[in-house]
Amino acid sequence: MAVTIIRKILAVAFGICLIFSAVPGKALGEPGYTIVGDDNGLEIHVPKKTQDTGNLNPGDKKYSSLKLVNTGSRPLHVYIRTNILSERAPRGGRLSEVMTLVIKDKDNVITDHSFKDAAREGNVYIGRMSPGAEKILDFYTDLPEEIGNDYQASSMRVNWTFTTQSDKDDDDDDDDDDHDDDRDDDDDSDRDHDVEIDDEEIPKGPGEPEIPSEPGVEITIDDDEVPLGPADMPGTGEVSPLYYYGAGALIVTLGVVMKKK
Repeated sequence: MAVTIIRKILAVAFGICLIFSAVPGKALGEPGYTIVGDDNGLEIHVPKKTQDTGNLNPGDKKYSSLKLVNTGSRPLHVYIRTNILSERAPRGGRLSEVMTLVIKDKDNVITDHSFKDAAREGNVYIGRMSPGAEKILDFYTDLPEEIGNDYQASSMRVNWTFTTQSDKDDDDDDDDDDHDDDRDDDDDSDRDHDVEIDDEEIPKGPGEPEIPSEPGVEITIDDDEVPLGPADMPGTGEVSPLYYYGAGALIVTLGVVMKKK
């Protein structure tokens, strides 16, 4: 019987502040982060130093990356989801509609959309990671040259949710089959459990299921606390009654301050 273990990780990564300005501005401090999943084995590493953004003008492009490592003993299937936490458009121009987001695993394009469309995609499959395997995810974004004064003072906050699925060992499956006859189909202890998280709601695509979960990921964060929200899992595979949930934060702050023409 194929059984999956689900782990939710709200990854701390892409930790840069993009400040689009016609005058000098401060760049966000860029400490390094690592989030370590427990027995599921997924580690997410962010470079100790991402690029300084300084001033970003229309037409400028920015790049960052993160590394995924499967330190566990089972193959992992990894998914990523883009979340727009909040957005301001005082003059009507929304950055999520014009700024592009490209996420790549080497030559494999995972996402190539505007931020708005990327968020609507929901969970996107990154790929399968064998024990000990590593993946480098590259993030590219740019501010189009043709934007006008409608985008002055516009901003948005974005994070990414990583979800992993892992098949249990064959021996574990055999043990489960041996005890199938002894189980009570109505046993509430084996049923899914929903966890409500009273925090800032993260906009996401329609139709995704709620995530039953329990705390289960060690998180090291060397930055300001970031609002968290419930994360969704991809609707693939047969799901075990046991869930683990871990939340850290991955924040990109995007802003525009433009000269009046």
